[in-house]
Amino acid sequence: MKKFILLLIVTFSLNAQASGFLFPNVEYEYAKVYLFNLNLEEPSQMDFRIYKDGVYAMSKLGNGMLLSDEFHTKVRKIFARGIDELIMGLSKCYMPRHGIIYYDANHEPVLSLSICFECDKISIWSKEKYHFSDDYEQFNYDKAEKQMSDLLKIMMAEDIPAYTSVTHEPKYLEYVKSNMSLNSQNSVTLNAKEQLVNVPKIIDHEIAKAWAHPSQNLKFKESIDTVESTSGVDNVYRKVSYKWNTIFHFMDGQLTQAKIYHPGILLPLGASVGMSAAELYQKLGIDIPENGYPKVLNLDGEAWKIELAFKYHTLVKIELRPK
Repeated sequence: MKKFILLLIVTFSLNAQASGFLFPNVEYEYAKVYLFNLNLEEPSQMDFRIYKDGVYAMSKLGNGMLLSDEFHTKVRKIFARGIDELIMGLSKCYMPRHGIIYYDANHEPVLSLSICFECDKISIWSKEKYHFSDDYEQFNYDKAEKQMSDLLKIMMAEDIPAYTSVTHEPKYLEYVKSNMSLNSQNSVTLNAKEQLVNVPKIIDHEIAKAWAHPSQNLKFKESIDTVESTSGVDNVYRKVSYKWNTIFHFMDGQLTQAKIYHPGILLPLGASVGMSAAELYQKLGIDIPENGYPKVLNLDGEAWKIELAFKYHTLVKIELRPK
């Protein structure tokens, strides 16, 4: 697929300079659209962006749908006059259901677009800095409303459900269940010594805490206790926990078990909660299974066993145990 770059058409550039950020502002190879923020257990679990600074939305579902060249051409035309109003939003609410992630030739995210058709608002993340105007005196409602209306049309033209009311959430879930193939097998184990070569044989609490992505500024709780062994020797037990039940257990300075649910924890092998099965298999260099993705992928390395659990082809839990 050919690359799309900034300043493809000079007239687009001239129009956008007066009103702010021109989309897209980075070079990319392809893009996928995902659904997220569906069937949340509580409002606090809502994700504001599908992807930002190395972290995926925890509520992202599935492997995504590849967008066509025609879609990108139409999006550039829709956003040619700038998207400042849409970034500011036409209402105060915001719960995006659609997220588009743009990838480079190495399959790394370089740009994301999160869209709320219910509130007529979008949010942008880009690996390159961008500026937009928040001058409400120049706010063009008519332009913004037409942009969202046109975006809704081209989204639906790609056979992607898009609704303008929160009451339509069940329709999104129906689409997810009917259009995403179910996991074909419950569990698969792979010899993954090569994939786990960057995971240290001995992991202490400082190494584990360094897996937290710096953009998240994660605050952790830490407790230390002593545990008497059967031989009467006192062992030092340490527990490091982040929110969302992400817990690391250590005995005498060595990791004994970890359960990770937080998307801000990035393992040395490149895995993090929120990644799609397709992205993870691609990153690990593992062939896509002919019979479909399993619910659980076990990676058997030299020193560690790593269990990766998926729901709707999205990684939702990572568990580490020493061999």
